[in-house]
Amino acid sequence: MDKRTGVCVMVALCWALSTTSLAQNKRVPEDCANDADCEKGNCVQLKEESKKVCLYCPQGDYDTYWSDVQSKCKNLDEIGRYSDLKSELQKSANRRDEFSLPWLKNRRDLNADCLTARSTRENSCWKDQIDSGHKQQIDDLKEALNATDGLINESIRNGKAYKVDREHFDHLTEDEEDNCKNLRKDFEWLSSLKEDEQADCTEISSVANRAHDCREVRKSIVEVFQDRASSERTDALKEAEAAESEAKRMLDLKNSKNLCK
Repeated sequence: MDKRTGVCVMVALCWALSTTSLAQNKRVPEDCANDADCEKGNCVQLKEESKKVCLYCPQGDYDTYWSDVQSKCKNLDEIGRYSDLKSELQKSANRRDEFSLPWLKNRRDLNADCLTARSTRENSCWKDQIDSGHKQQIDDLKEALNATDGLINESIRNGKAYKVDREHFDHLTEDEEDNCKNLRKDFEWLSSLKEDEQADCTEISSVANRAHDCREVRKSIVEVFQDRASSERTDALKEAEAAESEAKRMLDLKNSKNLCK
């Protein structure tokens, strides 16, 4: 090979290497046509946009991450931002601000799963090039997750978190309303009885039975709370227990003294 031919070969090689280098200098997340265009060797077709961009992850991984986000974040995306989620959480409380713990934990787990799916996709494929919109979605999920965890802990601490679903608990409170509606009236009537005078023992027995039914349902309500029930719930149970105890005491007294009429 003569000197002129050698020079031509060297020029051609330099040109080829220069062209290859230029073709592979596109960074995340610049537009691209194929893998060879990208510095990291991953030219990926985006699912949400009709274009290809350079990413840190290959197409197969991106597709898997994208599908995981669609699956794990669907329900949360329907609610929207954290401010909307906060109102959804409050709607789940009853008029005493009591919450279904299984429902809250399910909502927390949905947030955690979606956060994991989004964080995995963005940190694997975009890393330090995550755009502000996707960063905001992750921040919203973190805020919602923290808020849900906070509400769970606060509800348990205040005796406001019950361990059954809302429908089950509503049935219990409906039973309470039905069985306890005359409790205070009955107790006032018992309190008006004189121990040394005759009384309607049949009615006293009926009062004792109604107080028993009220006590049973209130006991069931107290027992479904996580760790402990609120003082409002335990005081209501004590009220029913006192009414039942007094009715039984009065009935025994009247029977023992032959004061039933």
